[in-house]
Amino acid sequence: HYPSKMKAATLRDPQVKLEFSEKAGPHGEQLSVVVTCSAPAPHVFLDPGALLGHFSDNGILLLPDQPRTLFFDDVGEPGVTMARLKAEVVVRSPWSTTSARRHH
Repeated sequence: HYPSKMKAATLRDPQVKLEFSEKAGPHGEQLSVVVTCSAPAPHVFLDPGALLGHFSDNGILLLPDQPRTLFFDDVGEPGVTMARLKAEVVVRSPWSTTSARRHH
């Protein structure tokens, strides 16, 4: 429960940043994203856009100085590359849905 309705809350731009990486894993290349922020950001969701698949966690609470690493599972979709992931991923949060800005 929240002390205030989300619509009435004063939201501040958490300045969510994404750092993409690709590492060799036991089943091929593993795509991941390190998510950081400069202000608390509840309910952060990474939307993979047109890519089939999902991140290892979503709907997360981001706090400054506490980066989160999320891994992307492409559920076997061929052709998922780092370039496609960077182009498709959109950060969604209460702040971004009430702001006119779109975050990448």
